[in-house]
Amino acid sequence: MQLYKNLKYLLRHPIGSRSKLKSLAIFLRWQVAQKILKRPVLMPFIGDSTFLVSKGMTGATGNIYSGLHEFEEMAFLLHFLKKEDVFFDVGANVGSYTILASKVIGALTCSFEPSPSTFKHLENNIFLNRIQKKTLLFNQGVGAEKGSMQFSMNQDTINHIVLNSQEEAIPIEINTLDHCVAEQKLVPKLIKIDVEGFETEVIRGSSSLLKNHQLQAVIMELNGSGGRYGFDEDAIHQKMIAEDFEAYHYSPFDRKLNPRKERSFHGNTIYLREVDIVKKRLENAPYFEALGVRF
Repeated sequence: MQLYKNLKYLLRHPIGSRSKLKSLAIFLRWQVAQKILKRPVLMPFIGDSTFLVSKGMTGATGNIYSGLHEFEEMAFLLHFLKKEDVFFDVGANVGSYTILASKVIGALTCSFEPSPSTFKHLENNIFLNRIQKKTLLFNQGVGAEKGSMQFSMNQDTINHIVLNSQEEAIPIEINTLDHCVAEQKLVPKLIKIDVEGFETEVIRGSSSLLKNHQLQAVIMELNGSGGRYGFDEDAIHQKMIAEDFEAYHYSPFDRKLNPRKERSFHGNTIYLREVDIVKKRLENAPYFEALGVRF
């Protein structure tokens, strides 16, 4: 069943659907390789970047056979960011977005990943791509205030903050984005937030940052996971609108921004302010290639 789901995802993916034979060949090779090899494998990514991947790394393996696992959002990052920019990767996991920002583009990235085991994978990917001077890594969660909380274990990309004692969990340190900006004296041009339902608390701890117009774009996952904490994710959307952001879809192949019309959002949402400036960046960005597909 999982194999069927993976194939369905691949053939519907914007890159996979344009490079079916190549994508299928890579997919099948990876299925065989992960059954034979008992160690992580170094895989090519975008440009001359690479990443180390092991069986079970859902997001990372998605990059292997689709080129860019989250195509719309990752392509937006590649087209939007410039070398002189700062990027915040909140919920960095093993570092796919961080690699794109700091290895491919050359921007400075602050990456936040609370899981100690996943953080080690992140560190390995930074080392292998030789971008230690382009990244600041924080083995921390991000929330509304500094402190500590419990974090789930062994759930790959869906590890999350734990508020009850029924899940196996470990203690982690919590920082806020406002504190990070003040401590590091860095203001991001773009933030990616993927924290499995804890986005509400990340936004609460970013009130000063959200008012800073150096910040022009936020990629945020709103998938209903906030319900586990009693959060209303529509309230996040209203907060972003109140801070002069608007919600958009991005079409990487023609580099068009389309306003999101949905009343209730699901999945990653791109929030932008000063849209005319953003559009010029997107239009003037260089082209990239994934699995032979140019975008």
